Amino acid sequence: MKESVKVQVAGVSFFVVTEDGEERTEEIARIVDKKINNLVLQTTNCTKMKAAALCAMDFCRQSLEQKQQIDELNEKIKKLEAELSKGKKSAPQSFLEIN
Repeated sequence: MKESVKVQVAGVSFFVVTEDGEERTEEIARIVDKKINNLVLQTTNCTKMKAAALCAMDFCRQSLEQKQQIDELNEKIKKLEAELSKGKKSAPQSFLEIN
């Protein structure tokens, strides 16, 4: 069920409508807030807006990398399933009953 959760990121308070729940949404906001604040402190002439854009780009990069890893793992699973299927068809019946 969707709910409205008040969060604060980079000094700005706002409501987020989410199905993730209050605790998880606040945790996400804390992670983003910390990352933005760290960028502002560590980078010369970095505004909160620039830091927010950099955070968004970094999170997007991470998401794309994870998607690629998932796709690669799914391909490996398909290949292993095909090999397993071939192996079951060619294995002696007595071997299949033991395992």
